[in-house]
Amino acid sequence: MADITVRFFNNHDEGLFKVTWAMGTTEVFYHTSISRIETRAKQARGALQALVDAGRDKEYHKYDDLVRKLAQQGNALFEALLFGDQATDKAEAARARNWIKNYFRPGRDIITFRLPSKVHFPWGLVYDEPVDDKTDPQEFRKHFWCVKFTAAVHYFVNRFEWFESAWPKQRFGLLFGADQELWTATSSKLQPAEKDRLNVLLGQPPEPSFRLDDIGRQWRGQESALKGILTLYCHATGNELSIGGRTLSADEFEEMFERQDLQNASPPALVFLAGCKTSVGDLHQGFFRATAKPGYCGFIGTEVKVPDIFTLRFVTHFLDRFFATGEPVGRIMLALRMEHWPLSLVFSVCCPVDLRLEAAEGAMAQAGLNLSTELVSTG
Repeated sequence: MADITVRFFNNHDEGLFKVTWAMGTTEVFYHTSISRIETRAKQARGALQALVDAGRDKEYHKYDDLVRKLAQQGNALFEALLFGDQATDKAEAARARNWIKNYFRPGRDIITFRLPSKVHFPWGLVYDEPVDDKTDPQEFRKHFWCVKFTAAVHYFVNRFEWFESAWPKQRFGLLFGADQELWTATSSKLQPAEKDRLNVLLGQPPEPSFRLDDIGRQWRGQESALKGILTLYCHATGNELSIGGRTLSADEFEEMFERQDLQNASPPALVFLAGCKTSVGDLHQGFFRATAKPGYCGFIGTEVKVPDIFTLRFVTHFLDRFFATGEPVGRIMLALRMEHWPLSLVFSVCCPVDLRLEAAEGAMAQAGLNLSTELVSTG
């Protein structure tokens, strides 16, 4: 397995990114248009939203055609990423394209995008093969980069001691905050095994925290050094999260959930932003900055407006595997993407893919469900 890093540097005066591909001691770099990537990213999100809307309307028979359209937009995003600005850039971009095609190994090599905290694109939706009406729908699962190369995004600098070994479960606590009205409407739709497992993970009482002040207080409490994952299941609007009728801006999030009194033995904080009515891509860039602060290792979020039942059930399955299997985040997300295809494409991994816990008992039996073809929304 090889780790491939794609670094981006802004040149706003000329409207360009400097894109550097690096694997080991080998590097290729070129400049490409920021606006071109922004346009292609917006089109890819639009195609993804159409796919999600079909699931919300129970039009599952449309999935293959809508994934085809998403793959076409993902391929356009790929072309924008590899489009050099000047003649020298085009030559280097061509080298990078050849490198990707002939030397990157699907399912083995991992691509990590490193960006400034004010930049977010749906890199997992990059699709590196041409698509037409004759393309077999089974091929679609092979070439989205969130599947092919476990694509992830980093807005921070890794601390090697966080990921060199698995964390004991007792040193990696869960804090689950939710909007109470949303939770009441959707938690009853969980299957019994899902509800029982989530109750175990939530502890006593077996329910989320519903008030922002309480969530913040628990995060900053005496056990804060053992908090490893913060899950927020809530509504969101533009640049704010909404829980219990209160909104939380990016700046307020940064203040409320600041990591304090951290020691080397403290786990890295991972945030799962399960905003069911908006996308991470539309949230204020400050949320990216906040989850890159000291003590944090990033977040998992959504790229478009997502349905509430599907989101809660997906989060439940993620937490179940994370706290039981000993598998790293990247492998868990890859398995969930394949099992709950295609709506699983909505999730972006903006954290280290090798973060993991020690294996423990209690995992749910896998029932072979596809959450994308069951009831995904309350309305």
